[in-house]
Amino acid sequence: MFVEFAPIDGDSRGIAIRVRDQGTGFDPATLADPQTPENLTRPSGRGTFLTRTFMDELTLQRAAEDQRWGSASSAP
Repeated sequence: MFVEFAPIDGDSRGIAIRVRDQGTGFDPATLADPQTPENLTRPSGRGTFLTRTFMDELTLQRAAEDQRWGSASSAP
Protein backbone atom coordinates (compact mmCIF):
# COMPACT_ATOMS: atom_id res chain seq x y z
CA MET A 1 0.00 0.00 0.00
CA PHE A 2 1.18 3.52 -0.80
CA VAL A 3 -0.03 6.62 1.09
CA GLU A 4 0.93 10.18 0.15
CA PHE A 5 0.01 13.48 1.83
CA ALA A 6 0.22 16.79 -0.04
CA PRO A 7 -1.16 20.31 0.38
CA ILE A 8 -4.13 21.16 -1.84
CA ASP A 9 -3.03 23.68 -4.47
CA GLY A 10 -4.01 27.21 -3.50
CA ASP A 11 -5.51 26.20 -0.14
CA SER A 12 -3.19 26.57 2.84
CA ARG A 13 -5.77 24.84 5.10
CA GLY A 14 -6.34 21.71 3.03
CA ILE A 15 -4.57 18.43 2.50
CA ALA A 16 -4.89 15.76 -0.17
CA ILE A 17 -4.40 12.12 0.79
CA ARG A 18 -3.62 9.66 -1.99
CA VAL A 19 -3.91 5.92 -1.36
CA ARG A 20 -2.86 3.22 -3.82
CA ASP A 21 -2.81 -0.53 -3.41
CA GLN A 22 -2.56 -3.69 -5.45
CA GLY A 23 -6.18 -4.68 -4.80
CA THR A 24 -8.53 -5.82 -7.53
CA GLY A 25 -10.65 -2.69 -7.21
CA PHE A 26 -14.40 -2.40 -6.80
CA ASP A 27 -17.42 -0.61 -8.19
CA PRO A 28 -18.47 1.99 -5.58
CA ALA A 29 -22.02 1.94 -6.95
CA THR A 30 -22.40 -1.64 -5.68
CA LEU A 31 -21.38 -0.95 -2.08
CA ALA A 32 -24.02 -1.86 0.47
CA ASP A 33 -25.33 0.92 2.71
CA PRO A 34 -23.80 0.25 6.16
CA GLN A 35 -26.69 2.12 7.83
CA THR A 36 -29.42 -0.30 6.80
CA PRO A 37 -30.63 -2.66 9.55
CA GLU A 38 -29.24 -5.78 7.88
CA ASN A 39 -25.75 -4.25 7.68
CA LEU A 40 -25.50 -2.64 11.13
CA THR A 41 -23.87 -5.65 12.76
CA ARG A 42 -21.56 -6.60 9.88
CA PRO A 43 -17.89 -6.44 10.92
CA SER A 44 -16.84 -4.76 7.66
CA GLY A 45 -18.07 -2.47 4.89
CA ARG A 46 -17.74 0.99 6.42
CA GLY A 47 -14.45 2.33 5.04
CA THR A 48 -15.78 4.23 2.04
CA PHE A 49 -18.82 5.40 4.02
CA LEU A 50 -16.60 6.84 6.79
CA THR A 51 -14.25 8.43 4.28
CA ARG A 52 -17.16 10.16 2.52
CA THR A 53 -18.50 11.30 5.91
CA PHE A 54 -15.28 12.89 7.17
CA MET A 55 -13.73 14.21 3.94
CA ASP A 56 -14.86 17.15 1.83
CA GLU A 57 -14.27 15.17 -1.35
CA LEU A 58 -13.63 11.56 -2.36
CA THR A 59 -12.57 10.55 -5.85
CA LEU A 60 -12.21 6.87 -6.70
CA GLN A 61 -10.13 6.09 -9.77
CA ARG A 62 -10.43 2.43 -10.61
CA ALA A 63 -8.08 2.26 -13.59
CA ALA A 64 -5.18 3.61 -11.58
CA GLU A 65 -6.12 1.61 -8.45
CA ASP A 66 -6.09 4.97 -6.72
CA GLN A 67 -8.31 6.58 -4.11
CA ARG A 68 -7.96 10.30 -3.45
CA TRP A 69 -9.34 11.95 -0.35
CA GLY A 70 -9.36 15.67 0.31
CA SER A 71 -10.17 17.69 3.36
CA ALA A 72 -10.16 21.43 3.95
CA SER A 73 -10.41 22.89 7.40
CA SER A 74 -13.28 25.27 8.09
CA ALA A 75 -11.28 26.98 10.84
CA PRO A 76 -10.02 30.52 10.10
